[in-house]
Amino acid sequence: GDIELSPRLTLTSVTGYRAMEGTYSRDADGSPLSYGSVVNRDEQSQFSEELRLTGTSGEHLSWTLGAFYLQEEISNHQDVVFLGGLFEATGGAADATFDVNNEVDVDSRALFGQLSWTHNAWEVTGGLRLTREQKEFFINNFTVNSGVQLIGPQQKPADVWREVSPGLNISYDLNDHTMLYSSYSEGFKSGGYNGRLVNPPTDTQSGTPVIDTFD
Repeated sequence: GDIELSPRLTLTSVTGYRAMEGTYSRDADGSPLSYGSVVNRDEQSQFSEELRLTGTSGEHLSWTLGAFYLQEEISNHQDVVFLGGLFEATGGAADATFDVNNEVDVDSRALFGQLSWTHNAWEVTGGLRLTREQKEFFINNFTVNSGVQLIGPQQKPADVWREVSPGLNISYDLNDHTMLYSSYSEGFKSGGYNGRLVNPPTDTQSGTPVIDTFD
């Protein structure tokens, strides 16, 4: 909600919470036999809070300062059957039935600010966002029938990303119906993990894409 601190100053709070549980499956072989199937059980919950302080200074300047926080917990369990009956047919020599378990905890924090200058038909806006995101990953994958530990149980050391993301926008109103503008912004997404690995190596982290956008 919004709290008007003064005619030129407003404090805004945006609070969010979400939780979900899901179970879904896939019959890979498409037959009545259990040759290939996957059953997924997912749980996810997150809490977020954003505070924004917006104001104006004089006739031409407006600005925003803010802070953001996100806490997220994700867990995934998969029952994977590949070539069902292989363990019995080989007398226990081969097992392609897997129990896959992984969890991710996310802690994301950011500070941001934006300043806009307007004069006649011109508007120039610049912004900056400082983000720190931390993820902790747990993996525990093993075969069901033979009980062979494939990967884990392993708690990876926390991965931390720190990024500075700038943005700039310049616009000019030709008339009441036409505007010319040019903008640049930068964003990033923290890395993720492949929790379905059943063979080493255990380096399960994906890359961190950084995107530059020009208009």
